[in-house]
Amino acid sequence: MGVSKRIILSQERILGKLLKGMGCAFGVMAIILFASDFKQIGLALIFLTPAIGIYFIGVYQDRKYKMLGRTPLELNSNYCKKNKVTKAKITINRNDFNKVQEIKLSCTKHSGDSHANRIIWENTVEPTIHFEKDLTLIEFDINIPQRLPESSSVFFSRQYSYKVSFKFTESMEFVERTWKIPVKAI
Repeated sequence: MGVSKRIILSQERILGKLLKGMGCAFGVMAIILFASDFKQIGLALIFLTPAIGIYFIGVYQDRKYKMLGRTPLELNSNYCKKNKVTKAKITINRNDFNKVQEIKLSCTKHSGDSHANRIIWENTVEPTIHFEKDLTLIEFDINIPQRLPESSSVFFSRQYSYKVSFKFTESMEFVERTWKIPVKAI
């Protein structure tokens, strides 16, 4: 029986595509409104103006995502166990990428309908960076203290989520990658 591993894709992969899709949807609504009744040009412009803005924000977010491309996080198990070290590795499809100085781990509490997010724990770890062929491998350890709660499902009134992230600046652009990780008690 082999060791089970888990691959987690970054949260940023969806944002640009989602915003571009919303922009296109609003644009289509504006065109349909204008085509159905020429007198409603003012209402059509109300839909068209934010549609263009939302679309171009999506293009910008997509371009930022493509600066690094697909950056999977690989855990050496299906989930992180509290009070036990979990080995993690981020693969970046670039030669000699050494802009990541630290990895941030955090636990956020989401309460009720208000969607009030509160960070209840934060920690930074220093990664080890390896270069292989055309790849950069960023390796680090995740150690969640025993006193913290498990990550929870969307269906609970109090939700807890754990994130791994790093930030860097390139070409005067601020770029961030974030991954949600599952945490359970042993």
